[in-house]
Amino acid sequence: MFMLRLKHPRFGLETEFLIVDEAGQPTNSADILLEACKNKRAGAYMHQEVSKCQIELGASPKRTVRRTTKGFLTTLNEIIEVAEDLDLRLLPLGAYPGKMVPKARKKEWYEMQAKMIGVKKWYGVLSRVCGFHFHYRLPKGTFDWNKWKLKRVLRSATARALVNQYNLLIAADPAIMTLTQSSPFYNGHYYCKDTRMALYRDVELEKPEIKGIHHDLSIIASLPRYEHTITDMNHRIDTRKQFWLDALKKSHPSMYKLAKKANPLRFYWGAVRINRAGTFEHRGMDINLISNLIGVSALLKGCLMAVESERLKIVPSEIGIRQPFRMEENKVYVPPFSYLKNHLQIDAIKQGMESSKIQDYCKRFYRFAIGFLDYPHDLALGSIKTMINDGKTVSDEMIKYVKKRGEKLDEEIDQGLCAELALRYAEELKHEIPKLLSHYIALDVGES
Repeated sequence: MFMLRLKHPRFGLETEFLIVDEAGQPTNSADILLEACKNKRAGAYMHQEVSKCQIELGASPKRTVRRTTKGFLTTLNEIIEVAEDLDLRLLPLGAYPGKMVPKARKKEWYEMQAKMIGVKKWYGVLSRVCGFHFHYRLPKGTFDWNKWKLKRVLRSATARALVNQYNLLIAADPAIMTLTQSSPFYNGHYYCKDTRMALYRDVELEKPEIKGIHHDLSIIASLPRYEHTITDMNHRIDTRKQFWLDALKKSHPSMYKLAKKANPLRFYWGAVRINRAGTFEHRGMDINLISNLIGVSALLKGCLMAVESERLKIVPSEIGIRQPFRMEENKVYVPPFSYLKNHLQIDAIKQGMESSKIQDYCKRFYRFAIGFLDYPHDLALGSIKTMINDGKTVSDEMIKYVKKRGEKLDEEIDQGLCAELALRYAEELKHEIPKLLSHYIALDVGES
């Protein structure tokens, strides 16, 4: 397929990892690891997270997935080596399977969110889970770096590209959430295929009984609706901040000044947002094995480039229910928003690939996206293809492992087995990095 080569399509990522000790038990040792890496290459990319048993690791954004990933893998490999010298391990799972006692960091921005949602509730979840955030640069000329907001672009092609890219990320959510899910167990119990998302989003499940921490604050954390114009997007961004300010003024006036000064783009914590770094950010995926994250990132980047270069139009339609991501000329049919939010999102969280609808949705997204990649047979994409063909995610693998050990999903999981499971995936993370580094990860579209 012919692709117009874009000059500035940069891709970036953020990852969060829990820290466990050599026995697979969670440990509040983030500051020890951060200090040990301070004067190394990795130190520039590492940051504190909500609790002292988590770290955040970013990557220098580059034009291609391959280049971004190579730098990220080199940094991650260094951190793992330093961690091992300290008898620590990085855990690539959305939640620690067993019980843990994290020590939270009391930062103003965290405190403000916690007070609005409920201190125990907010810290209770955020200090125990880890995610993956995908970043992709907004179309050139659409972001005002002085006002930190979207420009009302007069050039209609650029404005349409931005809106359609945004809508594509929303439509892709159930697929990429499923492909990266790795949190079936939480606090020693099985809940669903993506417990992290069930706990975090504004959803409410009956079986298992879960009410997400943002259930009563959908405006700032719900899966966002499709948009039609940049004006609509800016209005929604401003509305979210005003809602937050009004609520703070009534219940927590001491935090009002902090929020008043903050960028409006900071007041949304849902799956897809415009980031103040001038990027689209998808923040609805669990942390996972790096090969799976690279594969999903390549698929997303290929789609987003195609939307702009081929002027694709994302069209919510009944056609998108039965044949999601079907293309007709420059139209790409996706499900109506109500179906996406109330059915596909819930099925992805609860059942994952066990749902025939979700498995088909993942297959169709993969087939749609793979057509825009120059290197469709790469190792990382192979891991995604295998996952879809087998109908088994990391969550499914974890459940199978626990069942084989004689555990019942409706009972508390043995803490020793949870530690064993954690070490198993920490080791898998460690061993896949050299393999990926030695492999030519040429996943980018239009790379020369």
